[in-house]
Formats: sequence, C-alpha cells, structure tokens
Amino acid sequence: MDIKKALSYIATGFLLILLDFNLNVNALSANILPDFVGWILIYLSVDLLGGYTEGKKYLKWMALVLAILNAILWVGPWFIPAEKLTILVVLSGVISAFVFFILLGTLIQVGEDISSAHTGTLKILRWFMLFIHLFSAAGSLVVKRMGESPVLISPTMIAISVVLSLAMLVAAIVALVVLFKLKKEAESLPEAETPSEETRDPEETGH
Repeated sequence: MDIKKALSYIATGFLLILLDFNLNVNALSANILPDFVGWILIYLSVDLLGGYTEGKKYLKWMALVLAILNAILWVGPWFIPAEKLTILVVLSGVISAFVFFILLGTLIQVGEDISSAHTGTLKILRWFMLFIHLFSAAGSLVVKRMGESPVLISPTMIAISVVLSLAMLVAAIVALVVLFKLKKEAESLPEAETPSEETRDPEETGH
C-alpha cells in the first residue's frame, strides 16, 4: 500500500483521460494525451491503494478493459470508419462512468482518513462525472441512430457538443485541482499519520 504513489498515478491518469489535445494529420485527428495511458496508470494505482480497494478488484480489471478499448479508439480512426467506432465509444463511456464513480468514492475515503478539506468537493464531483459520462455515451448513441438525418440533428449535435465540452472541461479542471491538492495533503503528513493497512477499519475496507 502506497497512498502517495497511488494519488500520483491517479492524478496523472485523470490528466491524460480528461484533457484532450488533438493534432490534425491528413484530415485525421490524434489525441497527443492518449486516454489509454491514463487508464493504465489507474490500473496500476488500484493495488497501491491497498485496503481502500479490497473487495473492489473489479475496478482494476475494468480499468484494463478501458485501456484496451481506448487504445483501439486511439488508432481506430486511421483504419476503421468512424461510424463503426461508435459502439466502442458508447461502451467506453458507460464503463468509465462507473469506474470514475467507484474510484472517486475510494478517494473520498482517503480524504476522510487524512482529514482533507476537499472531501466535500470530491463527493459533488463523483455524481457530476457519473452524469456527464452517461449523458455523453447516450448522446453518442443518439447521434449515431439519427445520423441519416443531418438536417434534423445538426442543432442537437451542436448543443450536445457545446454542453458536454464545457461540462467536461469544468469537471477536468476541478478534478485535477482537487487531486493534486489531495496528493499534496497526503505528502505533507508525517509517515506515521499516512493511512496504512493497519490503520484501516476492516469493516470499511469492504465498502
């Protein structure tokens, strides 16, 4: 168990997953901050969280699935027609919504154990990100199903794109600020006060 290292992995993983910087090459767009690398870091962080993720090992394997899906989505536009990738986008969105929800719940436990001033923000962010990811996945599916009527969906596409982009940007900024502050709080604690396997309540580790 290494809370400080786990928080470093999670903070960096969130940075890669939530922020996109696209580079356009030959009419195709590639994200220079690939999401799949972020999900690999989340995968690696689960074991480092020790008792906080006991009974939640499925979190680790869902992160691995997301790493694979997002690796396919990262290279897919170069080889696979965009419309055929929609189902993977939707699947990735749904799984990531629940992974973020579970992971943020775990970070709330960490925050409570170190008496963080940012626990309340994490609780709000947990539900906000669940809603945004599910809404985004649903929006992708709706746009796909209505794709044959561009005149009808153009206003909808614009509205969805603007709302989701702004909401995701807000979520990304808040998440990154809170995570790095949580990491700093954990680093400022004396080693004896950092949560360890021995100090975790056995009943809490099952949640």
